[in-house]
Amino acid sequence: MKFLYPYFLFALLAVSIPLVIHFFNFKRYKTVYFSQLAFLKSVQKENRKKSQLKHLLILFSRILTIIFLVIAFSQPYFPVSEKEKNIPRQMVAVYIDNSFSMQLEGEKGVSLEQARNFARNIAKAYRPGTDFYLLTNDFLPQHSNSLDRAQFINQVNELQISAKPVNAGQLIAQANQQFAKTGNKYDKSLFLLSDFQKKAFPASSFQADSSAQTYLVPFTPGKVNNLYIDSCWFELPGRRKGQAEKLFARIINSSDETYRNIPVRLLLNDSLKAISTITIAPGEQQTTELIFTANQQGFQFAELQLDDYPLTYDNSYFMAWEVKDRVELLCISDDNDPATSAFQALFSDDDLIGYEYSNVNNLQLSRIKNKHCVLLVNLRQISSGLSDELSRFIEQGGSVVIFPSAQADRNSYNELLSSMNVLAMNAVDTSLVGISSIRYDHPVFQHVFKKPEKEADLPKVRNTYSLNKINQRAETRLLELRNGQSALSVFEIGKGKIYLFTFPADNSNRAFTQHQLFVPALYNPVLNSISGTELCQSIGQQNRLLFNRNQFEINGSEPIKLKKRNSEETYLLNGKPAGADQIQLELDGFALTAGHYSLESQGKTIDALAFNYKRDESEPNFYTAQELNDLLKKQHINHCSVLDEADGDSVTMLREINEGKSLWKLFLLLAVFGIVAEMLIIRFYK
Repeated sequence: MKFLYPYFLFALLAVSIPLVIHFFNFKRYKTVYFSQLAFLKSVQKENRKKSQLKHLLILFSRILTIIFLVIAFSQPYFPVSEKEKNIPRQMVAVYIDNSFSMQLEGEKGVSLEQARNFARNIAKAYRPGTDFYLLTNDFLPQHSNSLDRAQFINQVNELQISAKPVNAGQLIAQANQQFAKTGNKYDKSLFLLSDFQKKAFPASSFQADSSAQTYLVPFTPGKVNNLYIDSCWFELPGRRKGQAEKLFARIINSSDETYRNIPVRLLLNDSLKAISTITIAPGEQQTTELIFTANQQGFQFAELQLDDYPLTYDNSYFMAWEVKDRVELLCISDDNDPATSAFQALFSDDDLIGYEYSNVNNLQLSRIKNKHCVLLVNLRQISSGLSDELSRFIEQGGSVVIFPSAQADRNSYNELLSSMNVLAMNAVDTSLVGISSIRYDHPVFQHVFKKPEKEADLPKVRNTYSLNKINQRAETRLLELRNGQSALSVFEIGKGKIYLFTFPADNSNRAFTQHQLFVPALYNPVLNSISGTELCQSIGQQNRLLFNRNQFEINGSEPIKLKKRNSEETYLLNGKPAGADQIQLELDGFALTAGHYSLESQGKTIDALAFNYKRDESEPNFYTAQELNDLLKKQHINHCSVLDEADGDSVTMLREINEGKSLWKLFLLLAVFGIVAEMLIIRFYK
């Protein structure tokens, strides 16, 4: 047992007061005359013994009363550990989980408000001069500064819900970093106030070595059902005006109840565009599709909605994309190549494709960057300048369709292909070989044929190039020859693609260029060459945006603006070069909210963006206090303990953590018992 105020024990000298009273309080006796003393003598002896015993009991009760009172005022306690809390300075780090799930309501109210109250009680439980640190999901700069009690309580009162999910490992590392600065000069404690969502707090997050005692304080909400939109995607990449679009949405039922006939609505530019209903079983994932047609070109802002309670932040999914009026195609060939007439006939009068032809000898390389697709037809050689420009074009999202010449300089072709980690071309095979199979499920040939035919009448080609098998990048074969080699392969490089035909489109292969297979095999790769940009970004996941330099010019006097649609929110961004062809925009430090945004430079809208909250908080599975205790025991984690507020008063609990198991109430009760005992002895002892 220890004493918080040991010097008060000198007051035990007051025990001498009742002793002095007892031994020096001499009574004066009055003589009483009796006629007969023989009988009175025996009675007098008996009363004297009882009187002495009574006085001794009174003395003993008074001594005990004084002792118990002195000990009570000395604040006795049992330390919570073998290490005494006698270090003069104390440091307390308090993490308050301010994620979306803390808005849920438990038995005692909203979890975040309970955590705020508990944090205030922590501040009150520690003595003046204690250094406090407040940690939240935002990891703001002010969280690295120590606070006094008043400053700490003010910041707790101002705490708001954050879109950033819990990063348990990072927050514990930040607390330990603050503790490490002080060495052994401070007594250190870390309090984690959270609903302890299982996905956010894996067992490994508590295993970090720490010189501080860590206390887990769970605020577990009641039963929570949640239906939410997990993700969305289109069937085909690239959006074009007048194109029938099929949007897929994955809906997840994270509950043990069935949701029936729930409407899922698609709003496009604030107008209802499509609607679907779903019935989804407990714990099930379901993909629903919404079909619509984009009748406008330009930037489009879409929002998918459903209705659910109590978690509402994941009931909307924001998307943004650009609808192109047409695909810009550049065809490049050697001078006077008669094969280009077939391509001109296919594309020149098409409303969806802007066709442009250029002789390779007169080609201006700067024209390539403004196109969506480049078609190389029977080039004998690819110059190094053209190869470099095509590499940049593909990396930035363009598509290149290649028909090699029968007399091709394979080294120049392989230079381009190897820069993209694509299969190299081997020597030409002049024999005639037929095309044997078609990849019907690929977007290039999907919906082209009514049904797949095993014995289809497919053309034969000659002067084919085989591709070596030492590939660095995944190959998808769309057409295959009877000898097992590829006739048409597609390679995805970043946002761009290479469609590689292994034979020339010259007079020797007129059977192919005049066959009905020629149109979808060439038209669909060109039509789908508009790269599918990301429909949305996740808040807190990506702290930067990359854009092609040719999209806009950076003017040092005018910053780039990120504006939220239908709102006054505006953020000024600084553009930094990222390589030779890209610009990087940093989003660190901006408190973005879910919704639609436009990126503007010099009064011009450069891009449309959409931001969504991450779905980490959408799975309402939480640890209870008992589960946390079992987890710590199983992992043999000794520096962590669980505080369950349901077990008692939080203020008392915190004072015992800070000062140990307090005993002053017990000794005060014993002092009262001593006073009562003295009164009873005086009143009833005869």
